[in-house]
Amino acid sequence: MVKYISFFTINTSYEEEIKILEASLKSFNLPYYFYPVENLGSWRANCHQKIKIIKSALNTFKQSIVYLDSDCVIKKYPEIFYKIEQGYDLGIGKVDFKNKYLAHSLNTYISSVIYCPYKETTFKILDLWEEKDLDFSIPYDDISLERVLNEHPEFKIYILPDSYCQIFDIMKRAGEPVIQLNQASRRFKVLIDGGKNGIK
Repeated sequence: MVKYISFFTINTSYEEEIKILEASLKSFNLPYYFYPVENLGSWRANCHQKIKIIKSALNTFKQSIVYLDSDCVIKKYPEIFYKIEQGYDLGIGKVDFKNKYLAHSLNTYISSVIYCPYKETTFKILDLWEEKDLDFSIPYDDISLERVLNEHPEFKIYILPDSYCQIFDIMKRAGEPVIQLNQASRRFKVLIDGGKNGIK
């Protein structure tokens, strides 16, 4: 069994974004749960809440969960989450943008979609990530997670296909998306630190 989770900040534009995600989950009859959270006044601080929410969901549902950013959309049935072999501690996309999509180099994990089995080693990753991500001088939680995984090669990571973390505009060559990332932060991030809308 798999539960799909996400979160959104109250009284921001992400409340509208997550309605689109909700409709796509319903269209495939996928079980889900959304967490409304308070706006902490900083886009980066709000993103940090993701890790606590994933841990809370694992403890609550006691089953594998798939975390989705609120601006994701399910385009096809995500069958891979029901086929990942036992033994993996995390499932996440890692895209080499230079070789596949962009002129500049950016080989990185994408934390917008994360498969988390309910197991002790997954919690260990999340604990390490949460501690590392407290350093807000690291601009994105993707980078803090990447540093943790690079520092701990003992964890077994399943790399999701590009189509499961497909950025809507710069990854069109990946083919038809299963999960599309609309990256609403590009539209909303500038409205941080007390803006009326758009703080994730």
